[in-house]
Amino acid sequence: MAPKFPIPCELQHDLRYVELEDTRSDQEILQSLAQHVPITSEKNIWAFWHAGIASMPTWCQRNVVNWVRLCPTWTVRVLDNVPESPNYAMVWVSKDMLPECFTNRTMDGPWTGPHSADFLRGPCLYLYGGAWVDVGCILVRSIDDMCWNQLQDASSPFTVAAPWAFDLCIANYFIAARKGDLFVKHWHVQPISGLISRHAIFMALWHGQTNCADLGSHPLLAEVLPQIKFGQNPFKLHFNISPKTLAGYVAQIAAWARLCMIEEPHGGFNGRAYYREHIMLFNAITETSPERLLPHCTAEDILRVFKTKLDADPESASYRTAHKLIWGILAKSSMLKVAHAKHLTKSPQLGIYLDQKENENLDIGPNTFFELLRYGSVHFEQVRKEMDIHEIEPYEAVIRKGILD
Repeated sequence: MAPKFPIPCELQHDLRYVELEDTRSDQEILQSLAQHVPITSEKNIWAFWHAGIASMPTWCQRNVVNWVRLCPTWTVRVLDNVPESPNYAMVWVSKDMLPECFTNRTMDGPWTGPHSADFLRGPCLYLYGGAWVDVGCILVRSIDDMCWNQLQDASSPFTVAAPWAFDLCIANYFIAARKGDLFVKHWHVQPISGLISRHAIFMALWHGQTNCADLGSHPLLAEVLPQIKFGQNPFKLHFNISPKTLAGYVAQIAAWARLCMIEEPHGGFNGRAYYREHIMLFNAITETSPERLLPHCTAEDILRVFKTKLDADPESASYRTAHKLIWGILAKSSMLKVAHAKHLTKSPQLGIYLDQKENENLDIGPNTFFELLRYGSVHFEQVRKEMDIHEIEPYEAVIRKGILD
């Protein structure tokens, strides 16, 4: 069968057309995702939406549906915070592995949804293995090709994969890890019944808190935050919150950075060595962001690209821009991360626009470049097998003390 949209001549060595293995409709796949599916392997894709998958914006639902199509040997689960739901988070993660503000429903502040996802990310990966993917991610490559083939290869040193942003910071909208990984364990969770964990940096930060307001002042981050140059973030985000508030919001990433700096005395955990030897980092800009193809683009710029018609004048500036971005993503990126960054940035991010009622079906608008992206993400397979790997360079920052000292 011929593809609905032809692959441009210049990309026919980079892309090939594939038929779908899973021919179910969107609705059939969504219905299956609303069920509880037992663990059978480490090939699990984890996500979170507070009110359940049926309450997600429709463009996010279609993101998740296409994960199922793109990764047919994986099991996708969208966890929620609805106690009667088959995918209630605490069906999968025990109470003693989560902050009290989550289990007691006392969390407040403007970012309860993102922080709930933060709490679940580490435990799901540590307990079961797989990949955590934010629902705003439009995957265009299978997770096997992205990183899992390496992580599960017994001859490979890598056990964790994540997008590298800058300094010691990852972008935590995608993280893959083998079950029981030591780095994830020390970063996030090692439960001790009734007590705060001895080796869970992120959980220690949230102990006794109901929001992130004071996390940036936590003693565990005192040696870490000076190493993180938030103003140099490669995503060109212009924040409208104070540095202290931002530090609290990204506390999970700061906890990761602390572990990368740790050398525990007396033969304890050497996070610096583990980071260099076992973490596979790929470039967040080249693999997940439109910034590589359209430097300094705004959310409005991307929205215009999505709306551009495929039969528009091919010599027009708008068509050339749309062609460059969408085919560039399909041929050379692993995903497009659509951010919300609600209450964080001076101008709205793309996810805010896509959530608006007038844009509800923009991602499936007929004869648009967004329709091409949707179609191509599951029908055009990249020939390349490699990723744009970030080589971890030697760095001077070191914390020679216990993980929670």
